[in-house]
Amino acid sequence: MACFPRELAPVAHDTIVSACVRAGFSPRITQEAANDQALLGIVACGLAVALVPRSTTRLHVDGVVSRPLTDPEAITPLSVVVSATADSPVGAAFRDALVAAGT
Repeated sequence: MACFPRELAPVAHDTIVSACVRAGFSPRITQEAANDQALLGIVACGLAVALVPRSTTRLHVDGVVSRPLTDPEAITPLSVVVSATADSPVGAAFRDALVAAGT
């Protein structure tokens, strides 16, 4: 999973990690990015999926699909972003599960 570094965006980072914990898992952050554009670029390349503040999805990046998430306890509305063309079987399965769930 890609995320903002806690030292640069503590509220966003903590909101995202807390949402994961409420959903029943601890995120394994493998990529960090200092800004929205870089984070979406990591996702577009298929290197990771990410939970982001919904405002991040206003940026259009080719190859990125976003789906809003429902978490009434989140400080800010969240969305999940995934690569639209990821070759990774895990990334593709995650994307397909999101689309099938209608989220």
